[in-house]
Amino acid sequence: VQSVPPLEADLTTMKETSNMSDSILKLASVFKVKEEANEDSLIIEGFANTTTVDRVGDIISQEAWLKGGLENYKRNPIVLAYHDREKPVGTVLSLEVTNEGLKVSAEIMAGTEVYDLVKKGVLKTFSVGFRVKDADFLDEIFVIKDLELLEISIVTIPCNPDSTFSVRKALDEDAYKEFQLEFTKQKE
Repeated sequence: VQSVPPLEADLTTMKETSNMSDSILKLASVFKVKEEANEDSLIIEGFANTTTVDRVGDIISQEAWLKGGLENYKRNPIVLAYHDREKPVGTVLSLEVTNEGLKVSAEIMAGTEVYDLVKKGVLKTFSVGFRVKDADFLDEIFVIKDLELLEISIVTIPCNPDSTFSVRKALDEDAYKEFQLEFTKQKE
């Protein structure tokens, strides 16, 4: 398992093993809040992972997502905070494999620290935890060709900076522009 310096990436294994296929990897990416579903939740949408090379030289190919590795996850599609199984914060509403990667829409529940940080624009990155089933090293890049998705998390520092999500209020265009101005003022 590749060692990653702290604050550079969120790539870890959940257990040390000499067999890479038994390791659980976590790769992170950015997201944005799409809308407030109601006062009790936010809908976020974006890429949980993209098909670009991440900060540590790994890439999950589009074909890896298409080989059936999503089926078990779909049975219990929860979203975690920081890869912590004790901190569920929402559920994935939809998964779509595209040329760019794994696109997701998720509902994040109010009443959690993550909800507040997402709403304020502090947290905007996804990370995926998965088990590698097949991979190759090509020109110093670890190309993941088959996997099993175990979880999707909201994290602070992504390994894959191209995966972002967006927030969009379930309002008309004028109300959405007003929301954007409010968000911009919070950042200043």
